[in-house]
Amino acid sequence: MIRNRIMKIKRIISIVLVCFLLAVNTNAQLAVSANVDSTRMMIGDHMQLHLSIQYPPSVNITKIDYSGLEQDEDFELLKNGNFDTLNQGGLVILHKDLLFSFYDSGAFYVPAIKVDYSINGQNQFKSTYKIQVDVMTPEQDSVYLTAIKPIIKEARTWRDLLPIFLSVLALILIVGLIFYLVNRKGKEVAPPPPVRKVPAHEIANDKLDGLKKKQLWQNGEVKAYQSELTYIVREYLENRYDAQALESTTSEILGQLKSLDFDDAMKSQLREMLELADMVKFAKAEPPIEAHERLMNYAESFVEKTKPELTEEGYKEGLVELPPE
Repeated sequence: MIRNRIMKIKRIISIVLVCFLLAVNTNAQLAVSANVDSTRMMIGDHMQLHLSIQYPPSVNITKIDYSGLEQDEDFELLKNGNFDTLNQGGLVILHKDLLFSFYDSGAFYVPAIKVDYSINGQNQFKSTYKIQVDVMTPEQDSVYLTAIKPIIKEARTWRDLLPIFLSVLALILIVGLIFYLVNRKGKEVAPPPPVRKVPAHEIANDKLDGLKKKQLWQNGEVKAYQSELTYIVREYLENRYDAQALESTTSEILGQLKSLDFDDAMKSQLREMLELADMVKFAKAEPPIEAHERLMNYAESFVEKTKPELTEEGYKEGLVELPPE
């Protein structure tokens, strides 16, 4: 709580100083700045990026380019808010907060934001500076090992000979079975039952129905519910499209989906589903109750919309080989 108050005070002071400096020189052109609450964060936590743009009325902003934030594989932009506008000292001041996170540990950079503008008919641009953020993982408790004790030898008993006796008996039974099979006559060995090929969407639907019947999130097991739900979706992507989804990170899966013919709505729903599960598992986030049923509806709709076309010969795509029943 105290740390948050200190960060807010620092932020207010920095905005006041920028406004004061710009008020001294009202003929200045455009100034753009960005800062974060801290340069250190835990993996999966959320942090705000504070963007400020100050300019005189003679300047016309033509574009604010966020492509650097969206294309960076490590940086995850979670929310891009709206600008607050303030007129002070003959200047226009724009301010907004963007929410972001990192889902890997190490030293990363918040990408720069480019602002294109024109003044007196001339096109110009300015960019914010990249900001380094150190992402850390939670420390684990140390495990202390006790000293190794000497081996205590015990007297041999009949229990020690029991494994040898059972091994000899099993060998005799195997030899006898082989002899019987080789020498029996007039009996044909039945062929093994054929391997079942089940459509991937049927497997996914069965598992989604089973997950709903468990009522995990209703009983407070939110992490287990989100983990099982995303596992079903990842398994369906792997069975249906041969995508490497079970062992891939969320960003890697979203990168693979770019080559598949999905509409933007489905991609957005998958992103929300996978990222929310990551935050629950790694950042211990607590999503709103309505999110659980919404994500279940996303999963059921995604499976239904992407299942293969049924032909006269049956389903030809997305078949999974299962052992005979």
